Amino acid sequence: MKPENFLLLTKDENSPIKIIDFGLSKIFDPASQKVSMETKAGTPYYISPEILKGNYDQSCDIWSMGVILYILLCGVPPFYGDDDSEILSMIKEGDYNFEPPEFEEVSESAKDLIRHMICPLKERYTSEQVLQHPWAVQAVDKHMLLQLELITIYKGSSNFKKMILTILASKLSENEISFLGQVFNNIDKNKDGILNLQELIEGLEE
Repeated sequence: MKPENFLLLTKDENSPIKIIDFGLSKIFDPASQKVSMETKAGTPYYISPEILKGNYDQSCDIWSMGVILYILLCGVPPFYGDDDSEILSMIKEGDYNFEPPEFEEVSESAKDLIRHMICPLKERYTSEQVLQHPWAVQAVDKHMLLQLELITIYKGSSNFKKMILTILASKLSENEISFLGQVFNNIDKNKDGILNLQELIEGLEE
């Protein structure tokens, strides 16, 4: 995971966000709660120490997201150097701090979350623990929680429904999808992400 993989579709303020570059991705099986990987690959700034050892699991993404959070809060990476070897050396040591001036305005709660993400594997949070951390709970607004709920609903839907949604998504252009999103938001009067019968009737009348 790295910030460069998150792109804005357009220059609009409310542009959809696209995630790209799944070349190194691996399917995660929630039933096993673990996926073993050995390939030593990734962008130096964001890879975790266990990747360098060639023996890691999904926890490497928590480290990477911790690095991303660090950068978002202060504008510089926690591990840096004149070349890749220096960066990787710092990552192996796992030594970083909150000394940049920008961190003076960052809450202790946010720093605490980072400490539990950029840390040795045995101390590192799981994704569930990250979402349950007080800072994350406060930072994740109602809209984000709704999106997570909708993803969960989609995951649990029938294969037929998933197929229909996939076909629609693949046949529509980005402009058409964006337009439908705007229409949906206009009809969704109470902004709960779900169209009830009354909203649907009023929307069709409009």
